[in-house]
Order: sequence, then C-alpha cells, then structure tokens
Amino acid sequence: MVCKEDVVSWFKELESYKRIDAMCTLLNMCLPFELRFIGTYLEELGKRDFQELRGAELRANNPTDLAADIGGANTDPRTRRKMALYVSLLRSCNFACATTLYNAMVSLEQSGLIKGLYGDLLEEILLLYTMALHHPAFTFDQKSHFGEILDKLKLENQRIHYQEQQDHINVPPVSGCHNQSSITPNMSVPPPNLSSLGPPPGIMFVKTPGVQPTSTDTVADLSSPPVLSGAGGVVPMLGEVSHPPPGLPLPQYNMGEFIGQHTWPANIIVSPLNQPIEALHSKKYTV
Repeated sequence: MVCKEDVVSWFKELESYKRIDAMCTLLNMCLPFELRFIGTYLEELGKRDFQELRGAELRANNPTDLAADIGGANTDPRTRRKMALYVSLLRSCNFACATTLYNAMVSLEQSGLIKGLYGDLLEEILLLYTMALHHPAFTFDQKSHFGEILDKLKLENQRIHYQEQQDHINVPPVSGCHNQSSITPNMSVPPPNLSSLGPPPGIMFVKTPGVQPTSTDTVADLSSPPVLSGAGGVVPMLGEVSHPPPGLPLPQYNMGEFIGQHTWPANIIVSPLNQPIEALHSKKYTV
C-alpha cells in the first residue's frame, strides 16, 4: 500500500514539467463529479494569486500584446520564461493566441535552440512543451507536433542523466594512504602461496607409519594408499585404507594386478574380505 506521505514527498522532488504531466494524468482518471469538485477547489485556490497574475493574464489573452511580448529574439531567457507563463494563463477558448504561441514555438525550433540543451534551459523547454501538449486551446495537429518534440527532449534529458551517472561511476576512488599517481592499470594482486595451503576441510593426509624408502628413489605421494612390506616387496593393505569423507566414492583396487606383479610370502594368505553368502552356507552344511 502506498502511503500519502510518500506520494507527497515524491511529488515535491519532481521537476515542474513532471509535476504537471503527473497531475494531468491523474485528473484524466477521475470521475465526472470528482472533476467538478476539483474544479471548484482549484478555483478557490486560484484566488490567492489572482491579483498578481491579473496583468499577465490580460496580455496572454490579447493577440496584439502577446505578439509584442514573445516576438523577436526567442532565444532570450526572459522571453522563454514569459512564453511558459503565457501558456499557463491562456484561456481554453482563445485559439487566436494559441496559434501565435504555436508559431513562436516553431520559430524557436527552427533557431536550433532545442538542440544540445542541458541544465535549467532544458527544463524550461520541457515545461513549455509539456503545458502546450496538455492545453485545450491548441489543435490536435499542434499537440501532435508538440508531442514529437517533447519525446526528443525527454530522450536527450535521459541521455544526459545517463552520461552523468557513467562519469560518476568511472571516477576511480583515491585512497588516503596512497597517492593516485602510484596506482597503475598494470598492477595486480600477487597469487597466493600454494605451498602454505592445507588440505580441504574434512580431508587429512595420513602417512603410513613404519614404511621407509629402501632406495634413493623418490618417496611415494602421501595421497597413495597405505602399504605393507613383505618378502617380495611392497604390497598394499586394503584393510587399512581410510574411509573417504561423506559424499566421495570408495577407492577401487585391482587385486589381480598386485598378485601378478609381486611375490607373496608363504605365511600370507590372500582372501576376499567378505566371502559370498553361498560359500558360508556350504561350509556350514559340510562340517
């Protein structure tokens, strides 16, 4: 649910042209009796500044005075602000003055002023075209033209804001302990010392006790299975193989390879760790 305080705070932070566009959108969604009430409420609010804007309203709705005030140098900041004020004070049925304002805005476009706008100047032009787009005194064709120009101005405004954000992001932070000149793009973090790293969690390297190399050959890897020294050489002991951590498969060993490669002493009998069930039953009945 949207809180009233949040909406008011959001509305106060908007630019002037965005506030007008938001209000016109909300008013179009109101019911007829709501609009009549809002009109009465706005009429009462308009009495606050009626005397201050009375003179400007008379000139905005007089074709002769209007042409004299907004004619000539349209690039003048004072003239542009006066055009925006006159559009806001223009009556809904004054089509003659609306045409005069439209011609002045077209000449403003032809002068090339609306190209490359930024800052306060861009917001002034956006406000002027937004009010003209929603004003009932302008015709449909005139509003269509205002809408096309307004879309281009909004795209330009978005491009400027995006460029400012990118410039702010691309600024490298400067540390308080180092000078910026000492930071170069080719610097990188050195790799860690792998020799000082231990085994992964849950895994431990175990060296078989009592087994020493009988020659000057390279000592076997500690990760190999434990061995038993016999008369014919070194034989792996399957019974002493440590169980792997949970989730890892059991190591597999081929007994045939070790039996064929090594000589077994006479006092060592090699048999499977777990005899088949059939063999156990046969021994039971033959005894």
